[in-house]
Amino acid sequence: MKPIRAMLLDMEGVLVHGSRLEPFPDAGAFMAALRGKGIPVRLVTNHTVRPPAEIARRLREAGIPLAEEEILSPLSTCPQILEANGAKRLFVMGTDGLKRFLAAAGFEIALDPEVDAVVLAKDLSMGFNAIKTAATAVKRHGALLCALNDNRLILDDDGLAFPGPGAMAALFTHACGYPKPVLQCGKMSPLYNDILFRDLGLAPSSLAIVSDDLETDIRGYAGLGLQTILTTTGKCSRSDARGGPPPDLVVDSLTDLMIQLGW
Repeated sequence: MKPIRAMLLDMEGVLVHGSRLEPFPDAGAFMAALRGKGIPVRLVTNHTVRPPAEIARRLREAGIPLAEEEILSPLSTCPQILEANGAKRLFVMGTDGLKRFLAAAGFEIALDPEVDAVVLAKDLSMGFNAIKTAATAVKRHGALLCALNDNRLILDDDGLAFPGPGAMAALFTHACGYPKPVLQCGKMSPLYNDILFRDLGLAPSSLAIVSDDLETDIRGYAGLGLQTILTTTGKCSRSDARGGPPPDLVVDSLTDLMIQLGW
């Protein structure tokens, strides 16, 4: 690999296991190695449950030192995207924490379908009535579709997988004949990438991303010229990587990555 001047790290499946943000045993040592080498770090996550400030606090408590300013999530971009598209009244398919975050940002959170936008995020309590309300909002009231990220599949803490916001957005697009592009707030969206690359101020070829996500992170950012490192500690295996353009490196742990980089 080329010299790495800054490293982008996915969170779940790379530094931590599951939505409870339990750190992998070697996460602290890996962060210490990055700090020791003076390599800037950005945590690039599609996490939609907690805002960056809370993520930073939880990670620091778990022994992974990251500042809020080093974390970019869909919650960093969502309010700007909704405001730019004139959405004020929202139906949110997501956690109570996300609803409180958007309410604090000045949006009205509604329970009926007469809304400006349907916001799709990780929602473990999603029921049939919520699906009906969202579909009615889009089909009958012309609500915008806003997906907090474009993830097709999410790995739950019990090891089972379920459709992510990107998959739910595809469902409503198909079911309702939605004619517009879905507003996307997560990784690979224009605003997310603009904030990320402007903040770092480095050529993409000098950046490396470490992730367990083949579609959005590895193949998406490879298309922008980044070096890509797939870790098998999350939702993808080595065999998954054989179905398309390969990552620059495949590792089985952060310890393995440090060894292969000669750290």
